[in-house]
Amino acid sequence: MGNYIVENREELEKFHYVRKADFSTDYWFSFNLRKLNTYISDFGEAFCLILIGSNDEEDSYIMPYSEVKAIFSDENLVPKGNRWVGSIHNDILRIHGTGQGIPVSHYHNNFQYLEPEDLYNSVNESKAQYSSDLSLPIEELKEKIRYFNEKYRNTVPHRRHSISEQVARPGVITNYLKQLMNYTCQICGSYGFKKKNGERYIEAHHVRELHELYPGSYCSDNIIIVCPTCHMKLHHAKVSYQISDENVIISINKQTYNVIRTKLTE
Repeated sequence: MGNYIVENREELEKFHYVRKADFSTDYWFSFNLRKLNTYISDFGEAFCLILIGSNDEEDSYIMPYSEVKAIFSDENLVPKGNRWVGSIHNDILRIHGTGQGIPVSHYHNNFQYLEPEDLYNSVNESKAQYSSDLSLPIEELKEKIRYFNEKYRNTVPHRRHSISEQVARPGVITNYLKQLMNYTCQICGSYGFKKKNGERYIEAHHVRELHELYPGSYCSDNIIIVCPTCHMKLHHAKVSYQISDENVIISINKQTYNVIRTKLTE
């Protein structure tokens, strides 16, 4: 299957600090202060610390520096040294000799943080970016979706193991599509309801489900935006699909809907 980070390490290291972790002792790692400072000098906080756990399968922790920088403080450096040493066990990153730790499960194979600066600079900025009140311009959304599709077109969804087996999924593409569709269900046409924080709520459905591990399943043309009711029907009613290059004919309890696939890629 391969590891995306390993396969693209040379290019990624132009923007992110990448290290190979020693998986035999959990995810033992060492980050060098001088090298870290070069990334800070070049990119401020807009880069990631990346730990690779395997060369043969997707197993990497992709951590935005802006979100984990507190644990990489001067006080946590190796005594009389110029590096931080630690490990990840049960999805908790700990700096050795300090007793300090932070949860990092949500950074495991989270490829969305490899996107351009405005996507991963901080979780709070990302959440605000997807707010219905702070929508991106349509052409910018389309361009970001095209970029995502090109990047993940040949990627096969991969499984990860925690307490239960899960299929890893980049979340950024569904947020783009919700904005592009104006938070409107592509099946029934209903507008997403307003949450108590003022944002619109709508859901995303993968036509070819990710657990089938079909190449390109992450991409926009495999995703439709749906209201919660239609989403439940797609999972629990009698459903069939006819997939063509341009659209998907969906039959739900013998009622037919024609949904245009969001391809965008030239």
